[in-house]
Amino acid sequence: MGRQLMFWLLISLPLGAVGDTFHERRAQVGLKLFRTFVSANQNIDQYLDAKGQLLIGVLHASTNRATAERYQKVLLATMPAIRQHPSRIETLSLTALLQHQGAPAAIFVSDKLSADERSQLVDFSIRHRLAVFSPFEGDVESGILGGLSVEAKVRPLVNIQTLNASGIPLKNFYLSVSRRYEKQ
Repeated sequence: MGRQLMFWLLISLPLGAVGDTFHERRAQVGLKLFRTFVSANQNIDQYLDAKGQLLIGVLHASTNRATAERYQKVLLATMPAIRQHPSRIETLSLTALLQHQGAPAAIFVSDKLSADERSQLVDFSIRHRLAVFSPFEGDVESGILGGLSVEAKVRPLVNIQTLNASGIPLKNFYLSVSRRYEKQ
């Protein structure tokens, strides 16, 4: 029933708006789940900077900073602190992230990345124990640690291989309510 309704809603929109609207809706839901995702990292205290703040990155493709800045404003309003630690939310391109000294506590992906960009991000996130969340369909299945699963209801989605490889200890409660993706 839910998929049929989504299908009819999507085909009733102007052709150019379908992709943008679908991705935007997923991103808006993802922004709401992101705080819980970041809070689920049991080692979040290890990511405090010299000022006692948590750096949270909003990652954008090199040409689309505007969307990241819009999402940054949402996160600034909804995530002033994580588990009593003030947060500092910055927009970053993938290139800037890969050159960044010290990994952020977490990343929210604001743009659909190419396969190569996604692969670079996954490798970086595993090496630096960086919790990455992407609202885009197929990203968790391609190695991104967290995202969302849209079925009868929206739930967090976790890539178990990336979780194990990165060693990020997510809270059991978060894992218990998440759909788990394991590559066959």
